[in-house]
Amino acid sequence: MPNPIDDNEKLAIAIGRAISHWAHAEVHLAIVFGQLTGMDHTMAVTVFRMLRSVPSQKEALLSVARVSIRCDEQDLATLSAILTDYGELAGKRNEIAHNPLGWAPGEEQKIYRMKREKVSKPGLFPYSRDLVKVADVEALTANIKTLVGRILKFHRGLTEKQLKAAGMNFSFPILPSQQRSSGQNPQSSGLLGDLKE
Repeated sequence: MPNPIDDNEKLAIAIGRAISHWAHAEVHLAIVFGQLTGMDHTMAVTVFRMLRSVPSQKEALLSVARVSIRCDEQDLATLSAILTDYGELAGKRNEIAHNPLGWAPGEEQKIYRMKREKVSKPGLFPYSRDLVKVADVEALTANIKTLVGRILKFHRGLTEKQLKAAGMNFSFPILPSQQRSSGQNPQSSGLLGDLKE
């Protein structure tokens, strides 16, 4: 059976972007896991990747945050809110990543996500269908990108707090993409930021 995504380049691109941005969310949460536990990045990513399900990842991160000396009550509340959204977005991402796409007879111009469901009799088609729109997938990608930004901000906040506790004054630089959107010259600050003892 042919895959309808082969005939819809815009949808293929939209789904690819959503899945790619989701991978960034996962890797940044692995880095936060390392930061909270004191593990180096290699060890943290290795351990975090063993936590395959989103509920396991959320439980591990919150459990570690509750006992970490690097995390206060406000940090815990921020992380909890991030992880709530992570769980909600995971369900939507999983729908496009793990369900096959198909056409309905006579409606080949429309693409449907085929969602597995229980059927009451043998021989019935065990899928319901849900119309897939490029705009909906793009909206999901935008929400995932926002989530990644929140995870990065959380990570940076923890890092700045740790460095200040060690007597170092540090602030993260504005990234070139952020500078362009704010009208600043990307060459005006170094990528390493200001680090002063």
